[in-house]
Amino acid sequence: MENLKQYFHFNRHERNGAIILCILCVATTLIPPLIYPLIIPEETLDYRKISPAVRSLSAEQPRAAKAALFSFDPNTASPETFRRLQLSDRTISAIINYRSKGGKFRNKADFKKIYALRAADYTRLAPYIDIRVSVPEKQELIMVNFDPNTATAQTLLQLGIPERAVRAIINYREKGGKYRKKEDVKKIYSLPEAEYLRIAPYIHIGGAADTLSVRPGPIRAMVSIDINTATVEEWRSLR
Repeated sequence: MENLKQYFHFNRHERNGAIILCILCVATTLIPPLIYPLIIPEETLDYRKISPAVRSLSAEQPRAAKAALFSFDPNTASPETFRRLQLSDRTISAIINYRSKGGKFRNKADFKKIYALRAADYTRLAPYIDIRVSVPEKQELIMVNFDPNTATAQTLLQLGIPERAVRAIINYREKGGKYRKKEDVKKIYSLPEAEYLRIAPYIHIGGAADTLSVRPGPIRAMVSIDINTATVEEWRSLR
């Protein structure tokens, strides 16, 4: 026990040294914050000097171009037009590739099928999609007797029936529909009445279909050509 006490016993000089050490520790903690402001004056930030610089820097930053919204036809619009509509290069490439392979947008919903087109972009552009039906070159109509239950789409088009009406006829048949009498064709909602009256004489339900009918007009002479050497004009001379 006596040996242990000697570690906690200080003589007068040691006690004075410990007191002085404690005072120095307290002084080094409290005095610097009081002295430093007197030695090193605090710098104040003058916002009047930096405001013009900040405004100048902001003016130099390019602003994102606002997307232009206007009517466009995705079947004919150029890549530059799509860029003005703020579509990504990846989406533009997908549209151009689709068109180059023979693809055609027939309605707004078709444009949504482009795999690289974001849903947000479609929603933003849908009201401005204006698909214009191209007017085909005037061609000679081939009037034949036909059965609307079996006639091919090509035959119906050759009769001059509008493409929209042809799709309606084919869709009706694919869903199990059947034309039982001539007047049933008149019910096709996209077939104008004038068109129905024009083709009505050639409608034969369950009869001989796709046979050429006699119609007034000049008879074109039969032409023979060499398919290996024929020119474009010679091909056009054929029916």
